[in-house]
Amino acid sequence: MLKEFLRPDWKKIIISIILLVFFLLFEYNWAFGELYVQARGLPFPILTYDSGYYFFIYFGLIGDIIFWYLISCLIILTYNKYRGKKK
Repeated sequence: MLKEFLRPDWKKIIISIILLVFFLLFEYNWAFGELYVQARGLPFPILTYDSGYYFFIYFGLIGDIIFWYLISCLIILTYNKYRGKKK
């Protein structure tokens, strides 16, 4: 069951890429006194802007890829179960 859930196929990969690109556009900001931080990426920040410098966070990119792939696996599993019950 777990192997089938995590096994990559074209549907899961396409959904993962769409979700990753869509949520890469998500931007959030927070400020602490004079420190202003701006970040992109959801649920983990991928690109942050702090005091005039941009930082690319590799852990955030890897975490986002894994997170959105698992979400796409869940979407496909739910779709397949729903489609199976409808017949």
